[in-house]
Amino acid sequence: MSDTVDIELEALQQGQAKKRKLVLVAVGAAVVLVAGGVAAAVVQASAANEARLAEAWNRASTCIVGDPLEGAEAAATAFRNAQLVAMGLAVEKRAEPGQKAWPDRCAEPLHALAEAVEGSGRESGLAASSKAFAVGLDHPESCTRDASALVMQVWRDAAALGLKAAAVDGPRPPGLASPWTQDSLPESSRFVPGMIPLESIKTESTPSGRMVFVVDAKDQPNLPALCTAHPETKRITCKKLPESLQRVCPGLELFGTSEESVPPFLFAGDRGKAGIYRSTDGRQVAQGLTYGASALPDGSLVRTLWNDDRKEVWYAIHPADGKAKESKVLDYDEVGNPYYNSGLFWDWLIYKAWVKGSLQLQARKVKPGGDLDPVQLVGELGQRSLIVPGETRPHITACRTKQAFVVRVKGSDEQYTAFHLGDGWKPPVASMGTEGDLTCSETEAVVTHLVAQMPEPWVYQTRCTPAACQRSELSFKAMLRDVPHLKPQDEKHLTSAELDGKLLVLWGAGERGGLRMRFAPADHMLKVKDHVLFDDLVQDGKHVDVSTLLATRLLSGSKYALLFLSTVKGLYVFHVDAEGKVSPVTTVFE
Repeated sequence: MSDTVDIELEALQQGQAKKRKLVLVAVGAAVVLVAGGVAAAVVQASAANEARLAEAWNRASTCIVGDPLEGAEAAATAFRNAQLVAMGLAVEKRAEPGQKAWPDRCAEPLHALAEAVEGSGRESGLAASSKAFAVGLDHPESCTRDASALVMQVWRDAAALGLKAAAVDGPRPPGLASPWTQDSLPESSRFVPGMIPLESIKTESTPSGRMVFVVDAKDQPNLPALCTAHPETKRITCKKLPESLQRVCPGLELFGTSEESVPPFLFAGDRGKAGIYRSTDGRQVAQGLTYGASALPDGSLVRTLWNDDRKEVWYAIHPADGKAKESKVLDYDEVGNPYYNSGLFWDWLIYKAWVKGSLQLQARKVKPGGDLDPVQLVGELGQRSLIVPGETRPHITACRTKQAFVVRVKGSDEQYTAFHLGDGWKPPVASMGTEGDLTCSETEAVVTHLVAQMPEPWVYQTRCTPAACQRSELSFKAMLRDVPHLKPQDEKHLTSAELDGKLLVLWGAGERGGLRMRFAPADHMLKVKDHVLFDDLVQDGKHVDVSTLLATRLLSGSKYALLFLSTVKGLYVFHVDAEGKVSPVTTVFE
């Protein structure tokens, strides 16, 4: 009996053990299932967090720079270029309907990015850098102030997390400018290897149709030099001046006019006081203060000068070979100050003369060989001119085309333009203004006057035909009314010129707006957009606080212009065509 009980007890115990084992197995399986579910949930949550992080990064980067960019420096450059575009827009034009203006509107996706980083549980500085950038955008000058350090830190932190941006729908910059910087200025456009002041580039006092200028400096190889622009090939050819001219440099200038087929003469000192030289061989042909001069097709030089012994204006002919011939041409009482009141322009002697109490504009044709034809009356002038202390520009200037020869005469508060169209002189036409640069196009004359009254300059442009003149005014205050932060601040960064019937203006825009350009008819300048030509706050791939631009200068060739940019690394030159396209110019020293 006891054996039977023992066997059953043992069997019961074995059964209970087996049951306990089965229970333990079941419980273990349940624990494994629960743990697996938790792990799966964790994985799913982590994937969701990563997806939210990636989406947040895509939204933030798209808002800041637009299309995806790799590299912190590239991102900072893109943000700066977006700022340059945004600076030229009124605040309301930088905003989408119902949104803040760019870049302010990027603060929200940056805050969302910081939250996504924190929600991911990953150790990263991206949350802090995103918040810092977002706070930086909450500023009234976020469109203009430097944010390169903030942008680069965000991009570096994102790269450390392995984030790769993808463009998404949503807020983005209004566009990206593509200006030259000190780093990207084409080496082919470098004018000379070193630094020379823009003032050493001296053009003809009366443009001849071709663009010729002398570089009146000698502290570099190949200088001083006489240079000629070739707009059809976007080249400048320069030739070093002979030894005799090097000895009187600096102090050289191109005075008077010359036929396009004739090498110009160079005047040393004040209008030839230190000598007048042929530019080809450096031979001196005369010496003395000169009021007007013209190089004729046969290589001779004619000029007006002062005879101090007789207190008269004399006329001299210097033939290509042989002795000079001089004779009286005007009395002082008749013409007054001959420097201001007379001029020699190609084959015309033009002057103001008092005749029986009337102020007349008179002309004499210069014949081949230099002799003068009899006096022709151009017409009467309503005002005499006033000499302003320190004034250096003559009161009579001229220009010519194949169709017309035009004279502009300064009065006391108005100016007069007179045309010779081949069939005789047309009477002078009066218009407002007394200052400016004269250019010609076919049968139209244009006077462009830049008044560098900082920070709100004016440009006045008067367009004249033989019958009438029309004046246009450009106020920088009106042009930049919606973007006052782009007002020019440095007169050296401001230049303008007439170009093929339009007005070309360049200015350094505010403290951070770059060198900007507008090109349009004068009465349309308020309607056209700025073109950012040069970003002066980038050097060696980094933002700099001091401008790399020293000065700018435009030389008008009627159908084109040359733009000189003087920078901390040298002088560069560009060609601006009649459509406003800017291209590098290659300079060759022969």
